[in-house]
Amino acid sequence: MSTSAVATSQDMSPSALLTTLNRAQERIHILEQENNHLRQEIRWIDKLLAVPASIMSPSHKVTLHAAIKAYLSGTPDEQGLVSIESWKVCKMAGQSKDTFLKNLTYCAEKLGILRKQVERPGTAAGDFSATLSIGITDRIAHPEKYAVATPRQHGGLREVCPHCHSDRLKKKVIVVCQECGAIISEHTSDFNSGATSTWRLK
Repeated sequence: MSTSAVATSQDMSPSALLTTLNRAQERIHILEQENNHLRQEIRWIDKLLAVPASIMSPSHKVTLHAAIKAYLSGTPDEQGLVSIESWKVCKMAGQSKDTFLKNLTYCAEKLGILRKQVERPGTAAGDFSATLSIGITDRIAHPEKYAVATPRQHGGLREVCPHCHSDRLKKKVIVVCQECGAIISEHTSDFNSGATSTWRLK
């Protein structure tokens, strides 16, 4: 504490000092809560980033993070839903509206971590504009437990062996001299990344 602060505190009455102390303690408590919230958010993001691509693509994760921020900034109704403006949230996520809405549907229907509700109250009057509301489920807090019935085929369909149908394929690249036919180098690598077949290569 500085000399001026000490002098000021000495001039204050006991009740004023107590009020100042209480305010400082309240401020410390608020900062501790904010710090704990940020720590929890960082831990959740770390777990989200660790979800394998067979369950969530990077695009899905960006959508989910933006959707949760939008949800937390609103006030849930009696059904636990918050109305969001998808055109605003998709810009915040750096995605097109179609991609954002498609990813929301995936998170809701395939992962079961979000609830999604679309209403068109003005359809009878010829107004087809929609109101989008989202909610969260208990699953959302545990990214390490996210699962889907059918793993995503990220990177396109896998090529398999036409004889045994194994997806554990090797790609061999051979560099050959066109003049004398000498083999300069050979290199092999996995053709299907993350292949899980139990067949053995021969």
